[in-house]
Amino acid sequence: MNRLLYLNFLVIILSWDMVYGVEEPKTIVLTAPWVSANSDEGIVGGFSAGLSRYPDMLLYSSFYSSSKGHIGIGLRGEQAVGNWRLSGGVSLTRILRLLYKPVRGVPEPYAQGIVNRFELNISTLARIEGNLEIGPNLIVDIVRGENPTDSLDQSIDLSTVPRFQHGSTSLIGWRARYSTTNPLRPIDGYVLEGSFGVGRSAGDYLNSPVPDFSSNLRVSYARKLTEGTRFYTRLAWSHQHSAPPATRSFTSMLRNLRGQPDQRDFGRRLMSLRTNLYFMLLQDWSLPFQVMHSIWSLIPLVDMNVEMTAFYDIAEIGDPEFGWGIPRRGYGTGFRFVIPPELVLYLDFATTPDGDVRFYIGTGELL
Repeated sequence: MNRLLYLNFLVIILSWDMVYGVEEPKTIVLTAPWVSANSDEGIVGGFSAGLSRYPDMLLYSSFYSSSKGHIGIGLRGEQAVGNWRLSGGVSLTRILRLLYKPVRGVPEPYAQGIVNRFELNISTLARIEGNLEIGPNLIVDIVRGENPTDSLDQSIDLSTVPRFQHGSTSLIGWRARYSTTNPLRPIDGYVLEGSFGVGRSAGDYLNSPVPDFSSNLRVSYARKLTEGTRFYTRLAWSHQHSAPPATRSFTSMLRNLRGQPDQRDFGRRLMSLRTNLYFMLLQDWSLPFQVMHSIWSLIPLVDMNVEMTAFYDIAEIGDPEFGWGIPRRGYGTGFRFVIPPELVLYLDFATTPDGDVRFYIGTGELL
């Protein structure tokens, strides 16, 4: 869902005055370009289309390309019918993946290669009682790498770098969520979410398909300390049984670790802890949208909150092949520009004990 917001900030901005507060279903189709950036992908630009039938349907299709060769197309959204909610997405991406040695500090990559990836994740959740939702979950992940090279830009035999080989994982199972606050932007409450799936994995590394299963658990807690401050923390655990190297879990800014290179470590076990402390700087600030509205009247007049945040992330990758790796840490500060209740534009600066400062710009709360 974070990627959903990340790809469609301008779409939501343009539609805000037409859908917010509408009681009867109303169908709206909008398109818009967008620009974002971060240290791992570079400058990212794209084009998105949105279909909204408020409050029951929200669908987005997006295309993006970056200055560092990343390219992708995706469809994400959700549909509510009574007590049922269908959510998920499908994407095709082509990125430049870097490989790092498992040492302390922030080393230079020793290999790189193009990775093509297809991801599908669909859940159908039914509200059982009160705040509890549960339903079936489908995950398909297919990865194929090409043209790996070393640090001197010399070609490497694909068989020597399993992370770039072909690999796939297909699982079906159950997902459950119990939340006492908005899971997209927790303000005061907690979210318990877990999933379990069984299926099979295949690929060059495994030689032939093998049975597989995975489980995920996330515990999030948000607490308002004062009228202008709040605290958020999230503990996550991921377990994969037989996934090939190409589809194994990894450390990443959006998922679990700011300040470290994207996908620095990967394996079949992942533990991560994310903490944020928020301070309200400006509340109900309307000046930016007054200026933009004077330039382009389609941009609505809305109020915005500005928050400052201090954060600390820690994550550790493990695998039966090598045990647990080195805990990676990242910390820093940033800003949140919020259109209540949950539309967020973020700007973060993060570093590590031995690394340089990395920056991240995008939309959606980093949960």
